Amino acid sequence: MKQIICTITKKTGAVSVKAEGYAGASCLAATKELEAKLGLVDAHREETHEMHQTEEERQRLGGGA
Repeated sequence: MKQIICTITKKTGAVSVKAEGYAGASCLAATKELEAKLGLVDAHREETHEMHQTEEERQRLGGGA
């Protein structure tokens, strides 16, 4: 299942955005507008294993559509 998770740290007010279920760089496109609206234009990004998968690999491994 594709989802975007936005977390706000109560003590510091730090905001993070995480995309799950996206293959390849599609996560960047999925979060781009939200990051811009939150002012996270030059945000630090941590690449996950999902970012390096193709859609076919993700589906074969049980990631669904």
